[in-house]
Amino acid sequence: MFNKKVLYQALAVAGLVATAGAANASISVFTSLSSFMAAMEGAAQAPGVDSYMDFPVNIQVFGPLNREAGAFGYQVDTAQLPGNPPGPPGGALFGGGTFSNPAMSTNVSFDTLLFNNFVGGIAAVGGNFYTADINGGAVPGSLTLLATDATGASVTRTIAGTNATGFLGFLSTTGFMTSLQVTSVQPLAGGFVWPTADNLMLANVTPIPEPGTYALMLAGLVGVGCVVARARRKA
Repeated sequence: MFNKKVLYQALAVAGLVATAGAANASISVFTSLSSFMAAMEGAAQAPGVDSYMDFPVNIQVFGPLNREAGAFGYQVDTAQLPGNPPGPPGGALFGGGTFSNPAMSTNVSFDTLLFNNFVGGIAAVGGNFYTADINGGAVPGSLTLLATDATGASVTRTIAGTNATGFLGFLSTTGFMTSLQVTSVQPLAGGFVWPTADNLMLANVTPIPEPGTYALMLAGLVGVGCVVARARRKA
């Protein structure tokens, strides 16, 4: 008979599997729009896009701002990284890009462009990320992006020689995205570049467990089966 002791042992095995799965949290990175969209196949809702067509160009706007990308929502603001030169009061965003194709940027080159407070169970975030000059126009430069999900997992990617059409996307395979930080790398030769984003994409595609997580789940089920079988033999 399946008694309480067997039940506790089975729950203990399941708990170990859950813990191991959390420890293997991961964020997948996509360097092309096509691969990012392929990962969205089967999602209940199509990815939402914020193209910033309503955002004023060459004008400073103070955040945080609540924005929408299709059926999803998010917040955009700026943040100052520790050790960077202090600038004007934080939260100053700037309309980059052109009047025909606006983009989201920061007013201070050293500030980080911060996307967070996602609404709609967002598991994936991507977009066009590049560096801009003082007028908001795209110029070659380097960016560092930091994506974090609800499990505490994070991944950092640096893009060198950016351009306005360059794409980068992130998908949490075990949780939901909580933030994306975009920071420009200032040129060693002098001058300044500003972090800029366009066509921000959000999706609530169901997180897909990694192969390692499947293996752990299988091992856990086998363990539970062994406990039950041993109890039956003793009965």
